[in-house]
Order: sequence, then structure tokens, then C-alpha cells
Amino acid sequence: MLLPLAVLGLRNRAVRVSSLLLIVLPVWYMLGPDAGLYRLGALLPGFHRVRAPIHFWFVTAIGLAILAASGAAWVFERWRRDWLPFVLAALILTDLFYWNSYANIYAYARHGFDDLYGNKERVAQAKVLPVMAPLTRYDAPDLLTVFGPLNHPLDLRLEATYGYNPLQLSAYAEYRDAMKVNPKLRSGLNVSHYLDVEAGAVVPNSGVLPRAYFARQILSAQDARESLRLLQLLDPPQATIVLGSMADVQPAPDGVADVSSDGEQAYRVHYKAAATALLKLSVPYFPGWRATADGTPCPIVIADHALMGIVVPGGERNLLVEFHSDYFRRGAILSTASLVLALCILLWPIAGKLRQSKIGV
Repeated sequence: MLLPLAVLGLRNRAVRVSSLLLIVLPVWYMLGPDAGLYRLGALLPGFHRVRAPIHFWFVTAIGLAILAASGAAWVFERWRRDWLPFVLAALILTDLFYWNSYANIYAYARHGFDDLYGNKERVAQAKVLPVMAPLTRYDAPDLLTVFGPLNHPLDLRLEATYGYNPLQLSAYAEYRDAMKVNPKLRSGLNVSHYLDVEAGAVVPNSGVLPRAYFARQILSAQDARESLRLLQLLDPPQATIVLGSMADVQPAPDGVADVSSDGEQAYRVHYKAAATALLKLSVPYFPGWRATADGTPCPIVIADHALMGIVVPGGERNLLVEFHSDYFRRGAILSTASLVLALCILLWPIAGKLRQSKIGV
């Protein structure tokens, strides 16, 4: 019923152009790089990281829904019957149920979670979770479903290097790609165990490094391209790559760091260093992280292409690293402004009628 109603909705000039833009442009984008628009969109910030263009189907669905609603309004206006909306709703419900559920074996799982994933997750609970030490990660190939659904680490509370995300961090993805060429990078990402696909076994990584440690040697990279090149040969226990110059920061091979507490948005690290040094925290870098050592702000730099390096003052101190989104405030302002604008558009006709009624009186 959606498409016939949407075709009828094209009669309404007020929504025709905006709805077609919501439909045509996303469909063109979803056709991928060969169609052209995807390549143009990749020039915009963030759009070049979209893993699956099909996610833009939701925008197309909004455009179709607007046209279908306009078409339904035209039908109700042309044939003024009180029962017609109920009949149309019943037809749409039947249509959706038959084609999107009953006749479509892919719309919903035809088996229970235990049949599809539960037995696989139980294998991970028995084979992987018992050997994982705190503040270490498990590594396996991307989107591997041998242990359950794509986001099985969330179900299992397993800290892993992978997971399903349509908009992943590009630098972190490059780090993991480099791990395929340089397995030593697993140590810098705190991987204590990984899945050896050829052997079909969970293998320990003897060179695993702690979540927080001091750089033994500092390698400076001028830009991200040089950083990625150095990453191919990096040995994390011996050196750390940073973007830019670190002339005032010395390596601290004798420095000691211990993560006293950790969470999704904060780390507390007790450390001791003889002088100002670079502390490597193996957490993906992203704008919004802040670091303070006993209340003193500490600069955060990109370390090893995708992770965090913190310039800490010398001495024995407590370091607090917290994340607060830089985009939340902007998003809240935009959402509030959009809400106010929507209310103004909704109330404007009512205000106009009130003014006309006053003039008429």
C-alpha cells in the first residue's frame, strides 16, 4: 500500500519537492561508489567513514511516509466515509504482516536465540572468559560470528578489539588492519589472547602490555600518513609513535603506572616518573577526553596512530582521564532549536486564526 499512496501523494505540491529529495538523493547514495553520489558524499566530514550506505534507507522511508500520508489525506478528502481510515489501516496492517513477516523468512528469526547464538556464546564463556585477565583484550577477525551475534562482546561483557559499528573510528580501523601485517601491535592494544583461525584455537599473547605504561622511546611523525607507515614496523614495548614534536618530553623506561580503576568514561592511573614523560593509555583517541594529574591539566596527544598518549608531570601522582562528549552540547542546542521551530510551525496557523477572529470581532 505504501507505493500507491505515495504516488497519490505526488499530487500535493506542498510536499512533492521535499519528499522527492528525501527519496531520490538517499537512493542514489545507497547505490554506492559506482553511481557517483557516494564519492561526492565521501568528501564531507564523516561520510567517508560510512561502512554500509544502506543505512540511509531510513531517510528514504521518511520521504515515502510523507508522500503516503499526503496520498491518504487525499483519499479521505475525496471519499468522505467514516469507516474508510479504519479499512485503509487494516489493509496496510495486513499488507505489512504478509509481505514483511509471513512471506519473508529474513524479516524475523525463525529460531530462538539459543538455537542461533546461545550455544556459540556458551563456547566463549567456557573457553575465552576464564583466561582473560582484567584490563586485557581479546582479538579476533572482524564480524566473526563464531561466538554468537556480531556484537557478542557486549553480551558476554568481554573486552575485545572488535565489534559491529556502522560508523567506526577510521584511525582505529587502520591500526587493526596494520595488526594483520605487524602482529606485535596486539601487545600495544593489551591483547592477552587472540583467535588463531588456522589452528581453530584461542592463543595467548605472551608480549601483552598493560593498559597504561610509559614510553621507552618516542618516535615523532609529521602527519597521519607517516604515522601509519611507522606503525607497520612498530614494536610497542620498545617505542611509541606520536604526531608532532615531543622535544620537551623524555622517555621514561623506569616509570611505573598502575590503573587503579576503569570504566566506560574514566580511568584513574597512579604513576611515578622522574620527570615530565609520555604515558601511553591504550584507549582509542577521540575528541572529548580530558586528563588531569592531581588537578593539573595534562595534554593528550595521538599515540601509535590511533590511541592516546598523555604528557604527565614528574613525581608520584594520580592521573584522572575522563570523557565528556564535545558534541553533546551542540546536539542539545540543535535539538532544542529544532523543537522550537517545529512548535512555531505547528502553532503558526492557530495564531493566524486567532488574529483573524479578533479582527472579525
